[in-house]
Amino acid sequence: TYCISTSLTPFRQFHGPGILPPPLPQMDAAEPPRPPRRPRRKCVVRECPNRVVQGGRCISHGARRRGCAHPGCPKTVKKAGLCSAHGPARKRCERDGCAKVAVVGGLCIGH
Repeated sequence: TYCISTSLTPFRQFHGPGILPPPLPQMDAAEPPRPPRRPRRKCVVRECPNRVVQGGRCISHGARRRGCAHPGCPKTVKKAGLCSAHGPARKRCERDGCAKVAVVGGLCIGH
């Protein structure tokens, strides 16, 4: 071990005079470059900046969204063929009195 203090007195008391501590490791100031993001596909309609949803088209240019399988529900599918209102229940925060949706570790963002 070595002492990181500015004074070498504690180090010399432990190791004796004439012995210097090892040099501190050099920290690289530059972070490694991040990999480039995957390019998102754009709508096939000329000059449309929207992202593809289905069949090479965005919602504005004809991509079909699946509807909820619950009878009479006009909402779009979120999971398992059902919308957010009719789909599987979301796990709730484990804190007493909190009704928010759990995000990580059984707790909501606030907890």
